[in-house]
Amino acid sequence: MNYWKNQKVGNFPVFVIYEHFPTATDFVQPKHIPHQVQWARFHLENKVRVIGFVIPDTYKDKAHPKTAHRFDTNTFYVVYLDKEHRFYKVEK
Repeated sequence: MNYWKNQKVGNFPVFVIYEHFPTATDFVQPKHIPHQVQWARFHLENKVRVIGFVIPDTYKDKAHPKTAHRFDTNTFYVVYLDKEHRFYKVEK
């Protein structure tokens, strides 16, 4: 993930972590995704973005209390394809 944080598409970073689900968005936050995740996006080209989340580093190598599976803090979990840049809306 650190590699992608340092890559650019033109003047824009390829990978950005937003921390929380945005309030100014056309998308609905899925109820099945834990509130502890950090929302993020990959900038593909023009307006197109892939939206998803990462697990915060505070969970690195900890076991899930019910499944005993270890959390992976170096994975981007895809949730949406945002073709028109409507997930994190910015004023122009």
